[in-house]
Amino acid sequence: MKGETHSASLVLESYGGVSRKCDVSLGLEYIAGLPSKSLEKLPKTQQAQMRNLYVAMSRPTMLLCLAANEKRVSQKIRDALVVKGWHIETVI
Repeated sequence: MKGETHSASLVLESYGGVSRKCDVSLGLEYIAGLPSKSLEKLPKTQQAQMRNLYVAMSRPTMLLCLAANEKRVSQKIRDALVVKGWHIETVI
């Protein structure tokens, strides 16, 4: 997606393998303003995941959807996201 723009994008969570973290659930901490670590203190593999997530999130012009496993996103983070204006939908 680098260099392209879209009307809408759906970013699906992926497991980083070597980083041992899922990108969207990790990124939601930062979006919510509740990071467990500063970005500079993340391992290089997780920093790379955050850069890729940023690129994916910066492409849509109208609608951005992030999909993460709800078991990896705490209620505290969900509440903070709602306060920031995010709409959270649970899909079964």
